[in-house]
Amino acid sequence: MSESEILNEVRLSVARIETRQVHILEVLTDHKAKMDRIESEAHGLKGRVWLISTVVFAVFAAAWEVVKNRLLGHGAGL
Repeated sequence: MSESEILNEVRLSVARIETRQVHILEVLTDHKAKMDRIESEAHGLKGRVWLISTVVFAVFAAAWEVVKNRLLGHGAGL
């Protein structure tokens, strides 16, 4: 192999490496965008779950007070 053939092989290899790097960067950028979107949706869902659980707890607490007051005669025993 002559020096020019070796140089051409090296140039071709470097070009392939650069192409792979560009592809990997695109994949990572796309993955990061997807993860950011998922994290954002999860954060919104977490807030909704807290809100719903608070409302459910308040309803159950109020219902328990009603039941307790009816069973114990308006809570006089506690």
